Formats: sequence, structure tokens, C-alpha cells
Amino acid sequence: MAHPVRWLGLWWRRHFSNVTQRERRGYLVWFTVAVAIGFPEISAAIQGDGSPWPTISSTVGNLELDTGVTSLIVVVLIVFFPVTLSATRRRPSEP
Repeated sequence: MAHPVRWLGLWWRRHFSNVTQRERRGYLVWFTVAVAIGFPEISAAIQGDGSPWPTISSTVGNLELDTGVTSLIVVVLIVFFPVTLSATRRRPSEP
């Protein structure tokens, strides 16, 4: 069996070798967002009550319990944000 790092490199090249510069920047942006949100979330979830910060879900849950408007806003975002993203179209490139 091939070394795991070598296998990962082969997989990476096979799937991402023909990616445009714009797509690379998009992957970089979303990777950065995932790390910026994921690290504190996972850290807070593992540490539990000893964490210096709350998770996003617990913060939103507390806001939902305090005000009914927050619940409505959360539901609207959950429904309309993915629909809006899926409805956006890429503009054709100009000649």
C-alpha cells in the first residue's frame, strides 16, 4: 500500500490539477472560513463548560429562547440562504 501522504498528493492532483485561479481563490476563502469557524466550534464542543467561548449553536439557541424574533430570523436564513445561493448564476465570460 502506498504511503498515506503520497496517496493524498495523487488524489489532490487528480481532482484539482485543472482548477482555475478563480476557483483556487474560492477554495482558499472557504477553507479559511471553515478553519475560522470550525476551530473555535470544535474546541468549545470538546472543552464543554470550561471553554473560554460558547459555540455558535449554543449562542443562537440562547438567543432563540430569549426572543421569538431571533427564531424567525434563524429559520429565514436557513431557508432562504441556500435557495439564494443555488439560484445565482455565473455570468458568461465576455469575449
